[in-house]
Amino acid sequence: MKLEYQIVEPLSLPRLTNAEFMYFMTRFVELLENMQDSSEQEPGQPEIQSVEPLAVTDGVPELYIPQESIDAMKAALEKMLELNKETRANVATQQLAGVDRRRDGLAAFVLNAVDHAADLLSDEAELQAAAALKTAMRPYEGVGKMPQNQETVTLRGMVADLRKEQFAAAVEAVGLDKYIDKLEAENERYAELTSQRSADRSKARKLETNKELRIQLTQLYQAMADHAFAANLLHGTDATEDFINDLNSHIEETINRFNLRGPEETKEDEETSDGETPTEPETPGEGTETPEEPDDRPTV
Repeated sequence: MKLEYQIVEPLSLPRLTNAEFMYFMTRFVELLENMQDSSEQEPGQPEIQSVEPLAVTDGVPELYIPQESIDAMKAALEKMLELNKETRANVATQQLAGVDRRRDGLAAFVLNAVDHAADLLSDEAELQAAAALKTAMRPYEGVGKMPQNQETVTLRGMVADLRKEQFAAAVEAVGLDKYIDKLEAENERYAELTSQRSADRSKARKLETNKELRIQLTQLYQAMADHAFAANLLHGTDATEDFINDLNSHIEETINRFNLRGPEETKEDEETSDGETPTEPETPGEGTETPEEPDDRPTV
């Protein structure tokens, strides 16, 4: 019976930001896949003995970790990555604000030019057309203060009126054609971005939440880490020992990065849950004692 053995060092995953959490899990998968590659390249390794037949023919047999667990972790990570791309909705919102400002400015410029067209024209026919156009544009005054989606529809009507045949002479005389084109382009860009943002949000609602995915990934990680610990304890090889050492190094680096940035720097938009701050575990005492860690790991 071993009186001294390696443990998987504790790490409080709930205290990590989403980015830190995804990196930790991604690196864990890489460690598993590296061990897979090493096993495939080194034939003639000792057969793992077990009271029960080994349930995996792939995955990482030396750690008793099936491929389905690794695949489940990779699938959850992909979903979490996709969900975090929902920040594109925030980017789209910022873009919408810029487009909205530009179309508001163009609309105000066009309306102001129409309002003062008479000051720029001398031809009687053009003056009459300008007066008629001024009357036609009155319903659009204050369009920039409308609710944004209503503004989109209203500006389409405004552009359509400006392009009517009876106003063509006045519009050309004042030189508004290119500004009307720009106004239409910005308004349609706003409509396109609005539609895109709605589609992204609809897609995101179909995915699991970050919280659900973090719980799933945490359970998968803890189960696989427990299998790795047990395999190394009961059927240890140089490969299993190296895996535990590499994993502990990764945990230590994660803890150090967390302690450097401090918990106060966790972003508000990254979901976290209550838990202990990742810190270095106390040095274990002699004998069979091991550091106490939060008892939130699933039974394996």
